[in-house]
Amino acid sequence: EKERKREKERKRRVMGKEDRKRKRKDEQTAKKRAKKAGESDNPKVQEQEVMDERERGGKEEEGVNLSSSSSEEEDDPREADVELVGEGDMAEVEVEFGLSDISESDYHAIKQALAQYLGGRPWHGAELANFLVAEKNIGTALRAADQCFGFVSMVRLHSPRTKKLVSLKEVQDHVLQLVNASKHKRAHLQAIFEASGKGAKGVGLMLNERLVNIPESLAWPIQDNLFEEIHYAVEHNTDGDGAYFDVDYYLYITTAVSRIGGAPPGEAPVPGGKKAVKSESRTELTEIKPQSALEYGKVEDEIFQNCAELVHVAPAQKGQQRWSLVGAVKEYQVVMLIAKDQVPRALERLKALTGEVKDEAAE
Repeated sequence: EKERKREKERKRRVMGKEDRKRKRKDEQTAKKRAKKAGESDNPKVQEQEVMDERERGGKEEEGVNLSSSSSEEEDDPREADVELVGEGDMAEVEVEFGLSDISESDYHAIKQALAQYLGGRPWHGAELANFLVAEKNIGTALRAADQCFGFVSMVRLHSPRTKKLVSLKEVQDHVLQLVNASKHKRAHLQAIFEASGKGAKGVGLMLNERLVNIPESLAWPIQDNLFEEIHYAVEHNTDGDGAYFDVDYYLYITTAVSRIGGAPPGEAPVPGGKKAVKSESRTELTEIKPQSALEYGKVEDEIFQNCAELVHVAPAQKGQQRWSLVGAVKEYQVVMLIAKDQVPRALERLKALTGEVKDEAAE
């Protein structure tokens, strides 16, 4: 089982080939040196600078390996290579990310990531973080340099394992409060929660948090890894918890912004280069406001929105307006209810959407 997981993790490596790093390093070195000579547009100068650099010891490593242990094998995703490209203040940092199981050492990173999970209102996020690091069967951490930069996991609502968690009760109350403006959505969610409490339906809280500006190409491996783990736990009844992970719906809470001034749907650029959401045809449960385009920070959120059975957008409690690279924006929290049978469709769309990005990273 451990070998199976390790093999799966190795397949999730998205970035970092030594030849790519060498090529980028050579190009950066040539440009910097050529620019200093006032001949940055001369390819012969660039080529000569690269050759000179190699002659002076180009085989030595300019990067620093900050992995937690030198005994790890080279392809272990727990290793993260950090390389400085360029010189002085103009140096760029290249980071290699990997996926691994959530561990106790991730507690503080997860706790911090959950601090604003309910829109800025105080809640028992530390309690949920403690539960997540203790979960041994599912949960994936996004690592670089032995640090956690994000995570995904799932916690079942209304389960004997989680019934004492105050944090989950706070999440449920917060969601119902967010959708309170729509009686149809609130009634639908309440019915699902009540059925879940009676054991007739299973609802899992899907947690998907990571730092901004993480490469889009990591989105599909992260999500695919989570649902592979859930499927495996259900199919093999891991630790007798197969029924716990076998849910009918995934409750998902995320954040989005809308540009003030009414940017046309699909035309407004998202901070970080992402495109605004173009919604598919809507029903009463998936109609959203504001009508102007929502801009998500995570590429998979748009896909989840278009695959969800219920979608609701509400102003974030921490403040509706802030400034970004594209101007003034309003902040929102988005609640989604995704049926289990829609997950494969969402993953296929995400894989197709990030495929080009992944191919480019591999060149």
